[in-house]
Amino acid sequence: LFALRAGGIVLGAKAGAYLVDAEPAHRDKYWMTLLTQAGVTLGLITRVGDALPISGELTTLVIATVVLNQFVGPPLFKAAVLAVGDAHADYAPADGGRLGVL
Repeated sequence: LFALRAGGIVLGAKAGAYLVDAEPAHRDKYWMTLLTQAGVTLGLITRVGDALPISGELTTLVIATVVLNQFVGPPLFKAAVLAVGDAHADYAPADGGRLGVL
């Protein structure tokens, strides 16, 4: 299930990047930033779990997949930011920089 979800994200991100003619350096990295996006998944599985007779097994499987994505996703997100050159090595929130003030 994890591989199917990840594969769908990769295909969707690549197709979307192609359709909008995204910057070439970013096209192959978008999927890495989307892997941890699972809030809707958790909401839907609770609703589906109430409606289906196999709710316990399905709910457990989907939540386990989301947890796995939460472990794998953040390092991939960081790798994508570094790969496209958008990381700011000298940025520190305590220095009062533009990004540190909301």
